[in-house]
Amino acid sequence: IPVIVLDSGVASSDLVYSVCATDNYAAGEEAARHLCEAVGNQGEVAVLSHLQMGETSQERIRGFEDEIKNNHPEVTIVEIDYEPSRQGEPTVQEQMRETLEQYPELKGYFCTNEVMGKAALAVLKDYEERNIQVVGFDLGSIQEDAIRNGTEAGVVCQNPYGMGYATVVAGVRAALDMENDAFIDAGFQWIDQSNMDLEENSRYLY
Repeated sequence: IPVIVLDSGVASSDLVYSVCATDNYAAGEEAARHLCEAVGNQGEVAVLSHLQMGETSQERIRGFEDEIKNNHPEVTIVEIDYEPSRQGEPTVQEQMRETLEQYPELKGYFCTNEVMGKAALAVLKDYEERNIQVVGFDLGSIQEDAIRNGTEAGVVCQNPYGMGYATVVAGVRAALDMENDAFIDAGFQWIDQSNMDLEENSRYLY
């Protein structure tokens, strides 16, 4: 029975017929470009990430790091904090406050999913005078409000509608013994104040 996987891959490609997902490495590169632009292409930035062992977090961070290393020599990633994986570990809020105290010149944060974005925005309310730039990933109502009021530069949004649609198509093709690509790229879109309300971007929002 062919298996079609949506959103996140698995360790062995032999187990699945097709994976329909975001190119998370490219999305991480996109986030880096926009955060570097927001901080004027110089200074210290940090990352607040969901689970360290997740494929999506690993690829988004890898793309983010490579883009900065290769194309933004005056920007330095000083810290990568991860969502705790077990009880007793510091919360993301505690880790973030420690990072903010340790790096008083920090200029920007990349948050690797919506949950991390919401956590960062809540913490940064206590550091408004530092004007720290935030680039997030995926767009819920809290981040939408933050972009509108200028406390978040923008987000890289996955394409949930397109991902679901392409997954169904892949399933039908598999059932009909038709060929499918092993990886189907659902795409992503940068969303900020300038394009959030465009009709063509409505399906990236939720």
